Amino acid sequence: MSWLNRSELCDDDDSKFIFLWIAFNSAYAQEFDQRHHYGEQGLYGTFLEKLITCDQREQLHYLVWDEYSNTILVILV
Repeated sequence: MSWLNRSELCDDDDSKFIFLWIAFNSAYAQEFDQRHHYGEQGLYGTFLEKLITCDQREQLHYLVWDEYSNTILVILV
């Protein structure tokens, strides 16, 4: 069972957060062998590009722009 699936089966938010965090880190860690080529910032950007490519239902777009647009604007300004 994947960490992502495990998080979807949880009833409590703390466990769900932990399982989602593990799933995220597991996916991100697969890119570490490319760190020397891209550097940490480039590695993170490459990882985000892969996430966006896989986001067929545009859930990330919704989360970022509809849920957190005010927070992002504060950070950018």
